[in-house]
Amino acid sequence: IEAIPNISKDKVDRARDFYTKIISRAFNWQRTGRIRQMMKEQKSVLRIPFKDRTIGKAGAEKGVYHAFIDMMKKLEKEAAKKGEYEKAILWRDSIYKLQNKLDIYDTINAIDLLRVEIPHKEVEETIEKYKDKYRQIRGGQPEQRGT
Repeated sequence: IEAIPNISKDKVDRARDFYTKIISRAFNWQRTGRIRQMMKEQKSVLRIPFKDRTIGKAGAEKGVYHAFIDMMKKLEKEAAKKGEYEKAILWRDSIYKLQNKLDIYDTINAIDLLRVEIPHKEVEETIEKYKDKYRQIRGGQPEQRGT
């Protein structure tokens, strides 16, 4: 921030204050063991296949699974069309692994990789579209319908 030309002292002070608060909180989390706990939780979540974390949950989470599969299929087709065959194979293999619950063995999760390829806003919009679609076709009594 300080290197930006013609920036006001007030903005520099405000940025420095934010930075100090962020660093202070990070050190506090480290001291209290929160970072270790978060890492432990993340490792345990990654051992649960994505399919079980979405379709297995019931409700609109089913839409999340289908949204990610469709986005990956789209990326696979785009890569093949551009002649980026290695990338197309990566997406094809990722889809296979997600569908067959083999994604827990990957160092880099396909879901994380997809979020790098597609802007966050677009990913979230696609997920919401699929969740809405699920809510519209969900049968049963209104009080039985999931979120």
